[in-house]
Amino acid sequence: MICDITPAYGVLNTIIYKEMQRVAPAKFLFLMRDPVDRLWSQVRMGVAARAKAPEDPADFEAACLAWVRERHRTDKIENIHRADYARTLEKLENALPVETRDTQLLTLFFEDLFCQASADRICAFLGIAPVTAAPDKVANPGRPLRLPEEAEARLYDGLRAQYAFAEARFGRAGLPAVWRDRMARLECVPPPRR
Repeated sequence: MICDITPAYGVLNTIIYKEMQRVAPAKFLFLMRDPVDRLWSQVRMGVAARAKAPEDPADFEAACLAWVRERHRTDKIENIHRADYARTLEKLENALPVETRDTQLLTLFFEDLFCQASADRICAFLGIAPVTAAPDKVANPGRPLRLPEEAEARLYDGLRAQYAFAEARFGRAGLPAVWRDRMARLECVPPPRR
């Protein structure tokens, strides 16, 4: 058995997913993180990876906020493929035979991942021996930075369709608390001016 994990798989198309599942009896585990939190992490990682990344925390925050403002102003947040859960799940489902989807595709929420029950569910889905979860182990921590209200509002505005998709698919009660709380706070807030 081979297992490979990368966020880059989320941007593939149906043809590639079909090829992957034809090579062997492939199984796909799709993890969805709160869209704003996921994109804010990507922003921080991208800004921190720049050749001249700001060292000063205030300058780092300003650089991250500038990234968000520019993408929001130009309507580019909606087009970030790794943030497009609806597209990824559509492409994955179209690649899998209807009769085997439930055994080949498991969709989980990142926020629910760090517990033994989720580890057990993943192992059962993959058909491997159970492993002990290590919920306190952090891998690849990004540069910490609180999410400014303005950035949250702009990111949420650009990702509204993803929240609507997730709610339609899983029901509001089926979403993790962090998703529900953000939606309740921001769904009626007018979008920030571009």
